Amino acid sequence: MLPLCATPLASPLGGPCDLNAQVFRDPHINFAYGGSADLRGRHNALYSFLSAPDISVNVKTEDAVFKMHGGALTINGSFLTEAHVTARLSPQKLATASFWASELDSNNFGWQTVNGTCVGRPFKFGSRGHKTCFDMKMSMDYSSATFVFQNWTMTVHGTRSCKGCLIVGPEHRLDIGFSARGDPSRDKPHGIIGQSYATPGRVRHGNKDIYPWTGTYTTRAQAEGAIEGTVSDYEVASAYATDFPFSRFNAARGAPTSAEATDVVDASSIDRVADPATEAERRRLSEAPCPPPSAGGGSAVAAPPPPAPAPTPPPAEPGSYAEGVLASRNGANGGLWKFMRVKAEHLRGTSYGINDSAIMVEECAKVGMKPLCDHPYYCGSSAIDQTVTVGQSVYLGQLGASEISGHMSQMGCRCWDDIKMSFPKGFEDIRMQLEEMGPFCTFTAGHTRWGPRGKSGGGA
Repeated sequence: MLPLCATPLASPLGGPCDLNAQVFRDPHINFAYGGSADLRGRHNALYSFLSAPDISVNVKTEDAVFKMHGGALTINGSFLTEAHVTARLSPQKLATASFWASELDSNNFGWQTVNGTCVGRPFKFGSRGHKTCFDMKMSMDYSSATFVFQNWTMTVHGTRSCKGCLIVGPEHRLDIGFSARGDPSRDKPHGIIGQSYATPGRVRHGNKDIYPWTGTYTTRAQAEGAIEGTVSDYEVASAYATDFPFSRFNAARGAPTSAEATDVVDASSIDRVADPATEAERRRLSEAPCPPPSAGGGSAVAAPPPPAPAPTPPPAEPGSYAEGVLASRNGANGGLWKFMRVKAEHLRGTSYGINDSAIMVEECAKVGMKPLCDHPYYCGSSAIDQTVTVGQSVYLGQLGASEISGHMSQMGCRCWDDIKMSFPKGFEDIRMQLEEMGPFCTFTAGHTRWGPRGKSGGGA
């Protein structure tokens, strides 16, 4: 029996005050208040993704050619390969930090993945490393780094660009999550993703690339319709540059934008001021248990430290794990996820129908994970309350198991030979990695349904 275990490397869903956004894969954007867009960028160009008072995040895009749909489709697209953070600690002190996808090896491991400066003093670290530079806190687990400053948290995850399907381009890419604590709209953040935090309640729908199933396709979408201006307006001159047409880096916290200062406001700004429901939401955020930092420029309420890392799993053989970013679906949390196939033995001669499920929980726990839930109806509280960290297994929001080719064990697991389940957005990349592993088993909470390949029978 080969259970498939899963664990969140970083979830974009935090406490009741957190707002979250993501950019991932080639590249797709999920905005803070909903909506999405695709962005190709320009080869080797750097873009401001977040610009807020005293903090800036720039990201590089690089062109790539890769295969999808089992090799039937060739994509001429792009990936994110560098992330650069600049934080102003005081009027005369800066901290900078960079995550380089090129520093990762074939197992997504690197000793010098992150480097930067703390008030001019250089530093570097890799897997399991960390650094505190005054109010800026940085840490890294296996292949993901977290950067925390003021009310902002950025999680940068490095992974293979397209495992087994890359033709030309960077071997590794970055998927990036942004999280803001409290009410960031009062600081009017900007940048390709940052601007979505400045317009509470506004769902941003931008241009997207619609891939055909076969043939050759060149991506063209530049998030038109979801961002102010054009993508070229967000290009910056260097990794830590903070100057571009919509920069907010040098603005005072809570200060109006230049457009507002000259009485030129867009409709979203008027709606934001006039809508009582929006103002009620602002008050709710300010009164929540995790209040936002003071807008008056005084000492800020410190953001919570990054969560304690899960137990460190033993070194995985190449191909025994998969990583990627999943969108939220059916109430299940999305985020950066890692999957690992482990080996477990059946127990004979004890209670019928529950042993495999119990063994899967035990074996996955040894590597700090939980088994992947087979079906929402099989997984008890972890599916009923839609919380990925509750119960014995992990539910990702998939719609059902009937679309997968596999066979059900009589002892509480299902073993799959093919993956065709309706999983959340982002699973396509993980699916390709999982298929290289071969068959695996999923958790059924001791149900004794079983049957031939692709068909279940019996009763639960």
